[in-house]
Amino acid sequence: MAAELRDARLLTVSGYGNTTLLDPSTCAADHKTACLVRGVLPPRGTVCWQDVPPLAETAPAASR
Repeated sequence: MAAELRDARLLTVSGYGNTTLLDPSTCAADHKTACLVRGVLPPRGTVCWQDVPPLAETAPAASR
C-alpha cells in the first residue's frame, strides 16, 4: 500500500470543522476537481482556506 501512495498529496484546509462539506473552500474544491478530472495533484504543502470565516454573516447588511 505504501508503494501505491508514494505520490499522494495531503491537501490541508485551514479552518473550522471536520470537512469542507458545511464549510466550503473554493481552493480545495478546485484542487479536488483537478485531481479527479485531469489527474493533477496539488503542490506539496498546499494549504487552502475556507471561503467564509466561522460565524460570519451570510446575508448582506442591506437585507437585515
